Amino acid sequence: MKFHIKSFALYISYPCLALVSLLICGNLFTDYLLCFFAVVLHELGHVLMMKLRGVKICGISISAFDIRIIERGRYSLGFSSDLLVTLSGPFANILLFLVFCDFSFEFAVINLFLGLYNLLPAAGLDGGQMLFLILSKRFSPAKSAFITDVVTVVISVPMFIVGLAILFYSKYNFSMLFISLYLILTVFLKEDKYL
Repeated sequence: MKFHIKSFALYISYPCLALVSLLICGNLFTDYLLCFFAVVLHELGHVLMMKLRGVKICGISISAFDIRIIERGRYSLGFSSDLLVTLSGPFANILLFLVFCDFSFEFAVINLFLGLYNLLPAAGLDGGQMLFLILSKRFSPAKSAFITDVVTVVISVPMFIVGLAILFYSKYNFSMLFISLYLILTVFLKEDKYL
């Protein structure tokens, strides 16, 4: 689905709507909503820093497990500005953790986890983007992408093993397993992971 507000476009995927419907039916919508709100605030941290750095925001694309900012002008940013844009999302989550610690501990913990998770040096995450930017100062973009992909797999394999153990012992908690699979699939399936 596509919506336009002047020159701004909002894209919402049908799998996202299907997931929301499934969560409502399974009575899990409140937990998902807290996580989704934390992700939106994370992305707003990026948007705010992009605006401060003169990047034009053209739209936002929301899929079942990803929110992507559609922008023009980020390629023209220097290294330090691009690094600030990359760090602004996790910084927003860590700031929200500190603000909400006394008011809503559950929302605070979600923000802390999201901020720290996004700092992992893995493809598709802000930490992977930071690693790619730092490596690009010394190596070619192709070699930097390859090294970041290798680091992602090295991080994901132990997470996958721990996820299997957690699933085996809990019989229902597959979150770590899902996260590790997402990171591994990002290496092989996501084309624009370093944009």
